[in-house]
Amino acid sequence: NNLSTNTNTMRMDEERFQFYKQSVLSVLSSNEFLAVQNVLKSKEIWDSDTFLMLQEWLLSDKRILEASLILKHWAKLKKYWVLSSLRKKDELDENAYESSLSASIFRAQRRMFQSKLLHSNIYNTSFNDIDSFPTSFFPIADLIFHQLASHCHEKNEYSSLLILMVKIKECGIVPNKSTIRALLGLMNDLPSLDRESFIVLEELVIFSDLKHNSSELGFGSLDEKSKFEAYYRILEYYCDTWNLPEALSMFVRMQQSSSVKLESHHYVMILAMLAETGHLRKDAPSIEGLDGIYNNSAGPNLFNEIVAEMANTVDEIDPSCAVRLYKSFVMGFNDYPIHFYRPGHEMIDTIENVPISRCAAKRDELVACRVWLDKSTGKCPITETQQHIMPLSSNQRKIIHDDLFKLAKEEYNNSPDKKHKDSSDRALIELQKFSQWLAKKKDVSYTAIIDGANAAFYKHHLNNGEFNYRQLKFVVDALEAEDYKALVILPSKYVKPGFILSDGRRQRLNEEDLEIMNDIVSSRNLYVVPARCHDDLYCMLATVVQQ
Repeated sequence: NNLSTNTNTMRMDEERFQFYKQSVLSVLSSNEFLAVQNVLKSKEIWDSDTFLMLQEWLLSDKRILEASLILKHWAKLKKYWVLSSLRKKDELDENAYESSLSASIFRAQRRMFQSKLLHSNIYNTSFNDIDSFPTSFFPIADLIFHQLASHCHEKNEYSSLLILMVKIKECGIVPNKSTIRALLGLMNDLPSLDRESFIVLEELVIFSDLKHNSSELGFGSLDEKSKFEAYYRILEYYCDTWNLPEALSMFVRMQQSSSVKLESHHYVMILAMLAETGHLRKDAPSIEGLDGIYNNSAGPNLFNEIVAEMANTVDEIDPSCAVRLYKSFVMGFNDYPIHFYRPGHEMIDTIENVPISRCAAKRDELVACRVWLDKSTGKCPITETQQHIMPLSSNQRKIIHDDLFKLAKEEYNNSPDKKHKDSSDRALIELQKFSQWLAKKKDVSYTAIIDGANAAFYKHHLNNGEFNYRQLKFVVDALEAEDYKALVILPSKYVKPGFILSDGRRQRLNEEDLEIMNDIVSSRNLYVVPARCHDDLYCMLATVVQQ
């Protein structure tokens, strides 16, 4: 069933139709529609007979065309939509949509609709044949669809939207950009997607992609993100149902989005699906449609390509994504020798329980565990793969260094604290002092920078919202145990026996915290940031100052 309408009957779902009918009546009686009607009348576009026929069709719960026929047309549209993103650009005619789809599918759909409408005994019409069918019918319908879509979004009328989509597809009209934007907004507000709502979301995106490119739709900032969110939800559904061609098509569309950056979970969804379905194995069958997108259509080399691409976009894989990858490889390679695998590992649900190894892998073993890297060589002890060190160049360090000084001045001048207005150069002078202090540290080179306030306030809700020096000491000790030389950076207010917290309460340090504070101060591995200066800038500067 499509949109939960019974394909064996010409009637629509009764309960949903009642919601939709109320929405239509509300829109047609609104001041906004009356204003549009007056404008159309002034331009001699409005025709009362045409509107009465259109209104009768809108308020009818009977289909004009069989649902199976509409499904057949949408299957063609979807096939083109999927292939259009997977083919090489030079294989696609620039006017392929206008020549093959607009002319052959949507126009054919409209003509069938016109013929059925005119020859149906349900509707009263004074028009005899398609040639005399009023040209204003579809433009007026487009305006009403837009107002209905806005109404559905504003009132969160999902049931009305479902029937509205049936009407839109039945008449063969391509919704305008405002209509698509409103309907996408409502669909993105749904907390979860079932099969039915997924179909609607997919159809809206197909409408958008096939008829309008991003610039025509006016997608910028929020609109582009709204469409990207729809893409993501569709990708998630495809991956969960192992729908490879559609998932890869959507993934490519997301990569081509100019204003939104792909995150690790987008890549992990694709990799997990490919691993679970066995398409990353050496004996994997080729995936149809990847020509021109990747050099390899399956197997380990496809994995290498996607991960290399991912490495240029994503900084790190979060723990939940790492667990997802591990479990997917265990599933897809269950008959392979898996390094450090034990029965039951497929049930792992936290990163701490993913096996960790320092042992060399045997030939042809699959390595999907965590690894202890040799920090002195950067070499993986399991595969002997050399990790790349990517230091900043001297020029890059200088650019960041100078930008931090500019930012310090801007933030200080824009500070909401109006009580203290020192020289606008105060923030620059103080940051310069820190830079010089680091440069003069001839006897020590710091290899770890600790944001003291962040460390001390970590999970502060478990400590009555207070500053916890014991946590800060734990971080310092843990790093020094790993042979790091740690520098602690703290705002000046916290290097006192008592201070005011952000919620207005006063905290007084107990004896243990005072002792830890004095130890850190006396270690000379602490820098105290002056009042009204941003300690984050000091942490960042410490990473680029040449020592």
